[in-house]
Amino acid sequence: MPKRNFIDVQLAPEQYDRCADCPLVGLIPENERKQGRRMKFVCLGAREGLTIKPISSKGIWVRASSRDVKHPLHRLCDSRWQAWMTLPKRIFRLSNELYTKYRLPFEQSMQARIEFD
Repeated sequence: MPKRNFIDVQLAPEQYDRCADCPLVGLIPENERKQGRRMKFVCLGAREGLTIKPISSKGIWVRASSRDVKHPLHRLCDSRWQAWMTLPKRIFRLSNELYTKYRLPFEQSMQARIEFD
């Protein structure tokens, strides 16, 4: 059986209210982070070639619905969301390498921790 090079990620029909709910957000490994910066997360969908744009640790938790017209929320995916909705079944193909490097650590960090006494 051939090796799968892509992970299929299905997107919701409407844009997520905050980036933390999106399946395209990932966590930058600690050894790749710049010292003293709040840029801790990445948007895997809003990349340009080999360049991935970082998102601040506060920025992924801000809700778009809590912002008003004078202070709108500017997200990296705003200009691309409508194009993604034209994909067959809204499935975004994410490379296996990016998924394991950035997305899996994010999913694992969101899970509840168990303390054994």
